Amino acid sequence: MLPFGHLSVSYLSGTIFKKAPIPALLMGGILPDIDFLFINYPFFNHIHRLWTHNFLFILLAAVIIGGLFNQPYRFKAISGLFIGGLLHLVIDACMDANPTNGIGVPFLWPFDSTCFSPFNLLKLSDSTSGWNDKIAMIKLSLYGLLYEIPLYIAALLVFVQKREKRIRTAAPPQ
Repeated sequence: MLPFGHLSVSYLSGTIFKKAPIPALLMGGILPDIDFLFINYPFFNHIHRLWTHNFLFILLAAVIIGGLFNQPYRFKAISGLFIGGLLHLVIDACMDANPTNGIGVPFLWPFDSTCFSPFNLLKLSDSTSGWNDKIAMIKLSLYGLLYEIPLYIAALLVFVQKREKRIRTAAPPQ
């Protein structure tokens, strides 16, 4: 899934997890893809969806980043980061076009590197080059927009609805 898709899902999850701060959900939702910092390195295909796409990374990142917040907000920040990260993992487990390191997500890495995918919505790449052929991977990722665009629209509608509600409640009575 593209970053806007993960952000949309994280934002929409704020309607379910009302106590989790939206900024923490959003940050947690894109945090596992921090491994894209290494996309230009030859080892990227071997680490993508491995080092940062597992429970241990999500938990440690949530505790470390959330621990930077002041005490009254710390638990909410940790929870939001963790929920956003878990949603990212679940989505990526179901939307994987790059079979170079397995299909799905290795939830239990480093203890078990078995990738889990209950089902896959995307067409698999025939290439063994994975992200070394960035153009081919981007083209494959664009197919996922069929699933993502409705999420973009839903997130935008929720955002507009919340904004209008804030404006109505902040407006002085006439």
